[in-house]
Amino acid sequence: MPNISLYFVRHGERIDQVDSSWAETSPCPQDPPLTTRGKMQARQTGRMIRDFAQESRSFSTPASLDSVNKRIADKSGTPSAVSNEDEQQQDWTTLQRITPPESPDLGRFNPMSSQGPNKHGVSTGDQKRQHHFAIVTSPFLRCSQTAIEIAIGMRTASAETSGSDGNCSKSTKWLSSEYVSGPVPDSIIVQRMQDFAMARRDHEQYYSIDWKYLAKDRQLPTWPETRESMQERLDRTLDHILKSYTSNDKSAERDLSIVFVTHASPVNALMEACLQFPTLVPVPNCSISRCQWTPLSTSNPDEDSSQQEPGMFDVLMQSTHTVTVAGEEGRWLLDYQTYTAHLDRDYRR
Repeated sequence: MPNISLYFVRHGERIDQVDSSWAETSPCPQDPPLTTRGKMQARQTGRMIRDFAQESRSFSTPASLDSVNKRIADKSGTPSAVSNEDEQQQDWTTLQRITPPESPDLGRFNPMSSQGPNKHGVSTGDQKRQHHFAIVTSPFLRCSQTAIEIAIGMRTASAETSGSDGNCSKSTKWLSSEYVSGPVPDSIIVQRMQDFAMARRDHEQYYSIDWKYLAKDRQLPTWPETRESMQERLDRTLDHILKSYTSNDKSAERDLSIVFVTHASPVNALMEACLQFPTLVPVPNCSISRCQWTPLSTSNPDEDSSQQEPGMFDVLMQSTHTVTVAGEEGRWLLDYQTYTAHLDRDYRR
């Protein structure tokens, strides 16, 4: 069974976040580009995702669901499911914006020392096992630009990255009348595909385009879109993408990290799709939220969770029900939520 990690990333800083007059002269004010700072945020995010993936690979045995449950119960300050009394009073739960504590025992990934056991004496596993990175992005310009910079950041972190950059209209922003004043033209999808094709020669050393990937449709959601419709759309998107990347023969032979580059509301919706529990948190630019797949087959009731490496498997929340991924039952575990510590202090907002 491959290790599967999902990274939910909001795009970098948009030009209209720093220049309010930009929209007044733009032919498509709903589709602003990134600022220079936004591109730097995205590149730092790519390096951090590569770092996270390497840390995960440095441990040969995943956390069992039993040890995770114990850690959730023992960990103070961690958001948990609301009580029955709270459920009767509200239909929506706001999770705190927190991240697992930094562990001084876990050194960040150094590409020059990625071979052999780590400093804990733990083998990094089969060096022949590949780790495939896939990036799927909303067709809005700020997201496609973020996706490209993330791919560049991954490649500059290590020479081992194998990746594909797809375009998925179903992970687009919430087209609510509160956020979007009018319909967004479907032509931006075609424009983004053309942009990727034209940029391929400039960036081919950093990523390859997965032209075989087929999105559910080629149209943006109908405007205005309700919150419920957006959630249903993101549920379908997640299921479709997981099946696309875990249904072939090679999927069992390599670990998989899928990076979703999208908008603030869809980040919440994607976390909710994994956890099957309402989530609503602030989502800063280029923040990282990660869900990791843990099959039920890794569960060991007799395992002593105190033997787990410190900090690696601190979990904010796990999915409320088991789901099937790649033909096996398990749960999604959220261990990083809107993480921004990888960004230079001046780039956080």
